[in-house]
Amino acid sequence: MADLRLFIAVELSREVRELLAAVQRDLAAGGADVKWSAPENIHLTLKFLGDTPEAEVTKLSAALDEAAAGCSAHVARLSEVGAFPDARRPRTIWVGLDEPTGQLAALQKSVERVTGYLVPPDPRGFTPHLTLGRTRSGRNVRQLSAMLDGYRLTTLLEVPVAEVLLIRSVLGRGGPAYTTLHRSPLGG
Repeated sequence: MADLRLFIAVELSREVRELLAAVQRDLAAGGADVKWSAPENIHLTLKFLGDTPEAEVTKLSAALDEAAAGCSAHVARLSEVGAFPDARRPRTIWVGLDEPTGQLAALQKSVERVTGYLVPPDPRGFTPHLTLGRTRSGRNVRQLSAMLDGYRLTTLLEVPVAEVLLIRSVLGRGGPAYTTLHRSPLGG
């Protein structure tokens, strides 16, 4: 059996994706050399697994069902627009998520726990964010930095977190194509 490129994520509503697309259009006006994510592909990644043996999908799906059942459905909220490593040196442009009760962090830790046999936890920790795009060069990066520094979301939409998805990613010339392999509803 072949390896599959997998990740675990939370799906976004059409309304959230439309708002993110509007943010992308605003920031693209600065002319920076950014590879923008297709709005329909934007999601909240809980864990990137990378190349995983296809034979693991059934075991992984059962483990995700267990992890999700132990966590309650909740709501996160869009917060600020930012960049990694920072707005002065933007490599990854994102919209952050705020969830003050800690339920989103607990869900991510639960996912880490059940997938640790495949991929160890990320030493950088978990920063909930939605990736809008990645810079490809330094062209107009100062303008992008200035725009990021002053950018404020006018609508802080809610992001329902009711299930986690096991998703296969196939990279292609036109960008990644995603296929949901399994859905695990949250308990509670």
